[in-house]
Amino acid sequence: MTKEPNRQERKKAQTRGLIFETAMELFLKQGYDDTTVEQIVAKADVAKGTFFNHFPTKDAILSELGRQRVELAEVLLRKEFSVLSSAQEKIICLLEVFGQVNEENKEITELVLRHMFVQMFSDIEQEKQNQQQFILVIEGLVSEGQVQGEFVNNVEPRHVAEIIAGMYFFTLYQWVQGELENSLRQELLARTNIILRGIQARQKME
Repeated sequence: MTKEPNRQERKKAQTRGLIFETAMELFLKQGYDDTTVEQIVAKADVAKGTFFNHFPTKDAILSELGRQRVELAEVLLRKEFSVLSSAQEKIICLLEVFGQVNEENKEITELVLRHMFVQMFSDIEQEKQNQQQFILVIEGLVSEGQVQGEFVNNVEPRHVAEIIAGMYFFTLYQWVQGELENSLRQELLARTNIILRGIQARQKME
């Protein structure tokens, strides 16, 4: 049984949420680079020390947004996966759900994407966890597909997962730059299908 948060924990969560929402409002209004911690704490009406108790840096706010998006996608996927048996269908569903989450607010996606590319080779642990979790989910689904005979067994699931993840991030970049002819979801599905056809077991292709 999950323990209910006490009053102090609820208050802490409310303050963290206030700081987060205030920061996102300022980021979208005046830009990430032009928003300072001082402006965030002034608008949220909290002490600067309170900000740093919840977020060690301004970058950590965007990392938190990335984590929240992963959690949202996981909730949607649990619902969708419950009616799917094919690993290929689940991988396609995964990319479709992430496409949906991003399309719902393009400005935030662009903000996160720019931040992610800057931090991709950094030591920010949350950013690494967000990226690795995405890859691990795909890797697990490829392994599942191999066990079920959907995919060939002479490829490393990790390699396939990293290829799909690379395609996903590059497609996102093209989308925010306005370089795609179709919607984000359409492009993700079309490109994912090309990758998956390359690892389909022969009996599944016939």
